[in-house]
Amino acid sequence: MYHDYGRREARVKYSGILHLVQSLQMGSATAQVPVMATATAYFDESNTDATYVVAGFAATVERWMAFDSDWAGLLDKYRVSHFHAKDYAHSNGQFASWKGDEVKRKQFMERAIRIIARRCMVSVGIVVDRRAFQATIAQDEVASSFYVNEYSTAAFMSLLVTGRWADDCPLLKDPVNYVFDRGNPHRSDFQRAYDLALKIPFERERLGALSFADDQRVPALQAADLIAYESCKLYTDLQRGKKRFRASLKALLSKMRCDIKVTSERNLSALVSKMREIPE
Repeated sequence: MYHDYGRREARVKYSGILHLVQSLQMGSATAQVPVMATATAYFDESNTDATYVVAGFAATVERWMAFDSDWAGLLDKYRVSHFHAKDYAHSNGQFASWKGDEVKRKQFMERAIRIIARRCMVSVGIVVDRRAFQATIAQDEVASSFYVNEYSTAAFMSLLVTGRWADDCPLLKDPVNYVFDRGNPHRSDFQRAYDLALKIPFERERLGALSFADDQRVPALQAADLIAYESCKLYTDLQRGKKRFRASLKALLSKMRCDIKVTSERNLSALVSKMREIPE
């Protein structure tokens, strides 16, 4: 089947930037702030029976606009409409014809990593040990009313990690805006946690706008899918006794700052204790 990749490139660039501008308009505190002073973080999730990961990348608007252009050019060169990490890893879907062609696969991934490392400022996210979650938060009525499941836990904690990164970044004046893949079935649980947090004055001042988008249309979510998938694979392997640092993840994290945090039963227990101390 023939695809019009030139039109696809224009569509991807336009839809990604348009969505970004809309999300920034929702969260902007003042129209006078220069565009470089506003950042957006894009997140996707990946999970196994042992691990749940929400991870992605943050950068200024200017950097994301350059990323959109670079990423569209990469997809156009390799004649794929969008990137999906699991399909790439297993040579499925649009990557089925690449199976066994390690030269092509390696070149594509190297170029993707260069684009991400050049345009993104930091990788951010949370790795949740699912057994630890079930042994702590899931057993507590108060904590589980806010952190309903592993997804909402990892997603909301990712906002907090991003906020701490932003606090250390003098370039940024406004809160970071957040865009998540819209396809997760637990999206409403995360939205509810976010809405509850906005009722707390301190958190309302720190949290930017939250929105959801189609990862097939927004290039930054495709990059987020890559880091989420690779992080989930790494920590799942570790839990199963396999110490294997995949080359793609190692190459990416060697080129940029990484603020992906791993939860443990101990710190989730501490979180439960702190939430019990919050007055009703």
